Amino acid sequence: MRPFTLRRRLPKYKAYEALRDQLIEYLAEQKPQVGDPFPSVSQLQVVTKLSYVTVHKALVELNREGWVERKVGRGTFVGPRLEMPVIPQRAAQKGTRSMVRLGMLNYAGPTGLAWYTRLILEGIEKAAQEQALSVEPLTSPYDDRPQSQVRRRLTQNPPDVLACIAPDDRPPYALGDALNADIPCIVVGPRCPEFGIPNIYGDTISIAAESIRYLADRGHKRIGLLLETMPCQLIFDRREGYLRGLDECGIGVGDDLIHWMSWRDSDEMKARSFVEYLRRSQPTAVLVGYCECIERTASLMEQENISIPKDLSMVFFGPWPETRYWVKADPTCAAIPWVDIGGRAAEIARDIIDGQGVPDITELPCSLVEGETVRDIRE
Repeated sequence: MRPFTLRRRLPKYKAYEALRDQLIEYLAEQKPQVGDPFPSVSQLQVVTKLSYVTVHKALVELNREGWVERKVGRGTFVGPRLEMPVIPQRAAQKGTRSMVRLGMLNYAGPTGLAWYTRLILEGIEKAAQEQALSVEPLTSPYDDRPQSQVRRRLTQNPPDVLACIAPDDRPPYALGDALNADIPCIVVGPRCPEFGIPNIYGDTISIAAESIRYLADRGHKRIGLLLETMPCQLIFDRREGYLRGLDECGIGVGDDLIHWMSWRDSDEMKARSFVEYLRRSQPTAVLVGYCECIERTASLMEQENISIPKDLSMVFFGPWPETRYWVKADPTCAAIPWVDIGGRAAEIARDIIDGQGVPDITELPCSLVEGETVRDIRE
């Protein structure tokens, strides 16, 4: 990462804001890794010729918004905000409405943020300026290491609203901490009715049923469902929609054609179990409610001379961005409106602060997007 230099002369009034903006531009252009060293106050003083107070104030804002993390006795480092879509927010602060600080608890797996999390964040960022939001990421709600850090940030510098993008319906510990501190909270992504707080999600039950009707209209009667054995609401909802669609189409298959993959198994084991299921149960079509192992599954199907859609039609939930490369065709999708979900979450955060009535449930419609992975087998 090249050294920071000023690109524009800093104004005398609110120089810390202009410095903050240039530092964000610097991060966006250099694209360092989260955790990389970041210039200290004294180093920035040398470059900018500003006072300690002014530079420190700029870094305090960057730290609050997650662009950097300041660790006592260790220094300043690049923060998690860099993994989110970079859209300037300073223009929103020039409006007449006061800024709302939206804290984000983002689920992150071993390889970083989940793919749908990035789409939800994109929707939140797109709405941030219109809704006058300042988006401030915290950390993953399921990582044991930063629990004390998150709790400290919630108590010492609480956001106006806390949004949790959870991977499933387990209540993250920080949500309880925030509620105990009287911080308004919302849950974004999965359907979590038991949380008892405003919840924004996509109607996956209806789109699962619509996917079954779509396949049945094209002559498919042996329609399977691929799911993972995780006790969470999104799995239950997809099964419920699948069974509803079968019932509406008069197909009395029930649970017989549901293939369950163990979440403990490797991708190789999951792929082999799915191919064995295809040989044993012989479905003509499958609704893929779980996609994480589809890369290895598609490769193994190709080795076994099972062609999509010639031998097997498939409709994919999501879909994962890489699906078209794995199946070598544009996938037919039960598409969840992740970006719209994020945008609606931003609106609800604003409504909470403005004292507007907020519904407990905001359910957005999903859509069926036709691709090349479904074959019409009607005679």
